[in-house]
Amino acid sequence: MTVTKRIEVNAGKPYSVKIGKGLLDKTGEEAKALGLDGKALIISDDNVAALYIEKVSASLKEAGFEVFSFVIPHGEGSKSAENLIAILEFAAENSFSRTDTFFALGGGVVGDLCGFAASVYMRGANFVQLPTTLLAAVDSSVGGKTAIDLQAGKNLAGAFYQPKFVLCDTDTFDTLPDEEFSNGMAEVIKYGMFCDGEFLDILTENNTDIESIIARCVQIKAKVVEADEFDKGERMFRTDTFFALGGGVVGDLCGFAASVYMRGANFVQLPTTLLAAVDSSVGGKTAIDLQAGKNLAGAFYQPKFVLCDTDTFDTLPDEEFSNGMAEVIKYGMFCDGEFLDILTENNTDIESIIARCVQIKAKVVEADEFDKGERMFLNFGHTVAHAVENLSSYTTPHGSAVAIGMAVITKAAIAMGKCENEALEILIELLKKYKLPFECPYGVDEVFEVTLKDKKNAHGKITLVIPTGKGESVLQKCDYNELKEIITLGLK
Repeated sequence: MTVTKRIEVNAGKPYSVKIGKGLLDKTGEEAKALGLDGKALIISDDNVAALYIEKVSASLKEAGFEVFSFVIPHGEGSKSAENLIAILEFAAENSFSRTDTFFALGGGVVGDLCGFAASVYMRGANFVQLPTTLLAAVDSSVGGKTAIDLQAGKNLAGAFYQPKFVLCDTDTFDTLPDEEFSNGMAEVIKYGMFCDGEFLDILTENNTDIESIIARCVQIKAKVVEADEFDKGERMFRTDTFFALGGGVVGDLCGFAASVYMRGANFVQLPTTLLAAVDSSVGGKTAIDLQAGKNLAGAFYQPKFVLCDTDTFDTLPDEEFSNGMAEVIKYGMFCDGEFLDILTENNTDIESIIARCVQIKAKVVEADEFDKGERMFLNFGHTVAHAVENLSSYTTPHGSAVAIGMAVITKAAIAMGKCENEALEILIELLKKYKLPFECPYGVDEVFEVTLKDKKNAHGKITLVIPTGKGESVLQKCDYNELKEIITLGLK
């Protein structure tokens, strides 16, 4: 096997396109060389899977991946919302994390569907393109456009999401029907027609190999994508606006819908609950739930602006206001001891409370928009909280669950000798003040089992926010044994 061509695509996240014979056998080797490991999900259609899935699977297993596969019927009809959700549920059921990798083995339908699934799974898993048709090789596998079809039309929901790499094994073209190869040549001719007359002459004279043809197309497309990755020249079709009027559920759902509609419509947050005002309306996290857990599919997508009308809080039930205060208390606990004093003394107005929370969150998001490091501090108490929500079949409100989660982790920190009792005393005082729970109704094993599917898991470890004092905390990576011990200490 000789790699005959390599093209660099210098998009926002640069990657390589390799074109040659026998490359599918090197899939695992290429992935490992880029630092990818863990679980691999090969998505293919029934025609291609019968020919090549065993070859790719063997290569990935040899490189140390745990391999899973999901096969769809061939044809445009499979590029559907139903298959998208089915893939996401399959990944969640098999405990995939955002550091695992989705491999698209097939033509344009498979690549578009797989890429979109990867883009929204836990707000972004790794993604690799393995095109097996000429059309996918020269067009859909390069540039980061992913999509599914809606009843109203083709490619109306999707995302701009670049792959980690593209491997185009031209041996796969040997099994293409003549009509499918000709369809790919239409895209090839397109490149010559709109910008490369010399290429048209080469095609007319038929004096070059298929690898060189693909490489020339990829070079042209790479240049276009580098200049205009997000299709700004066509954005006039995406200038309409989605307004989220409500609490966290409405904001998360509306924001996600806006993020994927035509790969990105305008979006505005109008939070009407305290919890949404101080947390979910700011920072750009959007999501929907899957059967396997909460917020397992979503996107990072910032609103155009946020308007928080505090008059809407006049109609909030007391319990709903208290749930919002759990998130308010969280900010003080992990980074702002002075804020805890203000909340304890009750000497400020609700607008000032919201503003202080938003200032804290804005600073964190500015430093770490995509949840790679510092933004994890915002998850204080949330690992246990998500388990409590799940175990209660989501009858426990999010704020109440966060209150319990904060208490559990703070108790554990004290038991480990990492935190003084003062932090727990202030926390319990504030939780009682707002009639929030602080005792977990579930056992260690129940909570632990659910936390194993938390989206913060990566390679057998999970990052917890551990309080070290009043308004102070650190991030701590724990393996599963350490996690269970921390939960045990917190539930004593």
